[in-house]
Amino acid sequence: MTKYNNAEFSNLVNRIHTLLSALKGKEGFPIPEAKMQELKDVCDTMTYALSYSRTMPETVAVEEADKKLDKVIVYFHRAVRNECDSHNASKATVAQALYEKTRPFVGIQSLPLGQQVATTVSYLEMLKDEAASIEAVGLTSTIEEMTLALEMLKNALDTRTAAEANTVVSKAAENRPAYCSLVADVVALFYANALINPTDANKAQMKNLEQIITDQENAHRLRRSKAQSPDAPEDTPDTSPEDSAEDSTGSSSEGGTEGSTEGDAPKE
Repeated sequence: MTKYNNAEFSNLVNRIHTLLSALKGKEGFPIPEAKMQELKDVCDTMTYALSYSRTMPETVAVEEADKKLDKVIVYFHRAVRNECDSHNASKATVAQALYEKTRPFVGIQSLPLGQQVATTVSYLEMLKDEAASIEAVGLTSTIEEMTLALEMLKNALDTRTAAEANTVVSKAAENRPAYCSLVADVVALFYANALINPTDANKAQMKNLEQIITDQENAHRLRRSKAQSPDAPEDTPDTSPEDSAEDSTGSSSEGGTEGSTEGDAPKE
């Protein structure tokens, strides 16, 4: 369970709680009332943490800064490519050479935020060596704008991190080990009861619980396989219990997808 992001873990806990709540009060129900209440509290905390991380003002600022950087990156790559067809032979030659240097970075606006920031920092460092070519094709001001947009995004991310430090989002992350332990205890009690009292009803509910767990595991594997497929930007293993800032602003912004070329993939 620790490998699941907040959304996946929240879904799992809520489905388990719904299943058990339907059985609560029936003869032989093995989960103590205190455990059920704890499970309900976890459901409420995780649900609130998910909604809070997406509506806080700092997240809005991150999304706006991300869109601005995405648009500048897309414009720069499109402009370089267009200049390859310039009627000015000299400019076209310079643009073609610049295009070959920048092509590996096409689509970086679609990377998860953490990777996008780190990659753009490296990209701008590399582009310093291409300053003469960039000036020749008239894109010096675009690089300056990209630099400013990157700094804006970095500052917005830092501000959000500071704002989240003492919120329900960070507390949910800190308590994830305890939450996972609680869910494991509840599931173990349920399984033990089904084995000790192998009635048809208990066997059927145990299969239901197994299916919930299987469904969540399959959903997690599908998400990871999509993120790590050759057609998508490489993503880091999702071992953190936090639903990170990258996940909170997951979809590509309008500027990030418009006019993008090879290498583009949705942000996760």
